[in-house]
Amino acid sequence: MADEAPPSLLQGLKQTLMPVAGRLPAYTRLLARLYRDPATSRRQRLWLAAGLGYSLSPVDLIPGLIPGLGQLDDLYAVLSTLNRVLGQLPPERRGAHLTAVGLDPLVLEEDLERIRAAMGLLVRAGLRGAGRALAWTLRQTGALGGATLRLGWRAATRLWRRTGRTRPDARPVPGTSQPPEPHQPDPRLA
Repeated sequence: MADEAPPSLLQGLKQTLMPVAGRLPAYTRLLARLYRDPATSRRQRLWLAAGLGYSLSPVDLIPGLIPGLGQLDDLYAVLSTLNRVLGQLPPERRGAHLTAVGLDPLVLEEDLERIRAAMGLLVRAGLRGAGRALAWTLRQTGALGGATLRLGWRAATRLWRRTGRTRPDARPVPGTSQPPEPHQPDPRLA
């Protein structure tokens, strides 16, 4: 039996997030139902509004401009807010709300775990890509840096010879004047 290739990043994300995406309408109904429920406290409504506001706001911890991660952190904020509010409800009310929107009581925790796993996939892929880019950059600049260093050393050596020294810390070459004091500029270089 041949070894199966590991799934690509896109396949892994699709496999991880498709169940969550299928339940998004139910989560939306749950959020609206909890917010409209007269038995929901003001504090719980504030939590729900904050979670929804975070997901809609362009200013957040992981900006939406970062592909994948920006959207997943918004979804995670809403689902964790729902989980927090549901955790504060009595078991019979929690079950009634979940049953009304067609969700199993354990599915919310599973979906939060799926989102965490998808975020991990994206971060690991990003780090692998950054590592490759850094290695390529170091290879390119290493060749260029070595050439630059050689040219710089040649130019510095010529300049030192013109001033009568072979190195910055060397004694003067016989037949030339003494080097200037360290705090005085060399008039020959001006």
